[in-house]
Amino acid sequence: MTVKTLYLDYAQHTLVGTAHQPAEATDAVLLLHGFTGNRGEFTYLFVDLARRLADSGLAVFRFDFLGCGESSGDFTDVSVAGQVAQTRWLLHTLVAQYPGLRWHLAGFSMGGIVAMQAARDAGLASLQLLAPAGNLRGILDGIWPLAHALPNGNIDWFGLEVTQALRDEAGSLQVQADAAALDLPVQVVHGTLDMTVPFGEGRQIADAIAGARWTPIAGADHVFGRVVHRQVLADTLGSFIRNTRRAQL
Repeated sequence: MTVKTLYLDYAQHTLVGTAHQPAEATDAVLLLHGFTGNRGEFTYLFVDLARRLADSGLAVFRFDFLGCGESSGDFTDVSVAGQVAQTRWLLHTLVAQYPGLRWHLAGFSMGGIVAMQAARDAGLASLQLLAPAGNLRGILDGIWPLAHALPNGNIDWFGLEVTQALRDEAGSLQVQADAAALDLPVQVVHGTLDMTVPFGEGRQIADAIAGARWTPIAGADHVFGRVVHRQVLADTLGSFIRNTRRAQL
């Protein structure tokens, strides 16, 4: 397996990513990180997940959204719409640069909400939503009074300037409608002890998607923060991808 850093020019910015490529692969998955995250994710969730999936024969790509991690841009520019546009561009670019692969998308937390919109009409083989943040507005409302208020109406959240514009956008999301519009194989995975995105949020999203597979992971928290849960998560994602491959043969 080879691991390399990717630098892609996008709209006068640079998206920085990591590619994990087995010697032979027929399928590739693009991982989308969550709010305040990056392509490594909290306690290296995405690093661990990418390695496990690549060891099972899947090519894995993970990028920092603009304003996050090592990609250019400022965190004040973060928006769901912007990340949807970046994801669609990444899929188009990666498909062209790595021909012959069946492409899958997996989004974590806020990245799951982004993935639902980006997946529509993208020609993907499957979509997987990991603890999708259907309560994004509630999360932002919860941190607002705890953060340092800035004169421009934004907040300073552990050194990141979170905008009122993002909060307003989160309040206008039509998560259930976006879920109901999906027409491809979808799996929703959620930890039963998630305290950030309540377990019921994932269940509601899964129920709104025709034919979606609902997979709870008993005892897992929001970041699947135990070794055993991360192994289960990788096995669950890999199995779903392989099953969609067999179903389409």
